[in-house]
Amino acid sequence: MLTGIAGASGFIGSYLSRWLAAAGTASLRLLVRNTPVAGSAGAEVCRGDLHLPADCDRFVDGLAVIYYLAHENAPVNSDADQPRDVHANLEPLLNLLRAVERAGARPHIVYLGSGGAVYAGNRARIPFRETDPCRPVSSYDFGRTALRTWLRPGRKGQ
Repeated sequence: MLTGIAGASGFIGSYLSRWLAAAGTASLRLLVRNTPVAGSAGAEVCRGDLHLPADCDRFVDGLAVIYYLAHENAPVNSDADQPRDVHANLEPLLNLLRAVERAGARPHIVYLGSGGAVYAGNRARIPFRETDPCRPVSSYDFGRTALRTWLRPGRKGQ
């Protein structure tokens, strides 16, 4: 099984890369911009940029699983420059999702993000459930709802 990690050189991505490599349960393709990935021996390192559709196409080709960890912000600073936040975080995700569509594949996508940030505040019931309505209030939240929206049943192209 070929598993890809977008954001493999980040804090969580580097640990995940090493853990999956040590477990030996999957062949790995690691997407990085420039930073070498420590402990990536035996993994295919794919240098590329999620802003470039051709790089996304090359990365997703043949993947059964995609871990998406390519984020550049946090809730505390996402609204400071919303256009930059969209460019840095939402555009790359959408490029990757479009590459998956072009490939005609249906890989399992593991999206790591602060998912609780997208749900409407409800102090009566925490933790949130996947079925709770999304009510994003910040740029960070909107970026986290993109994948859920893309995966909704009946969406054109599915």
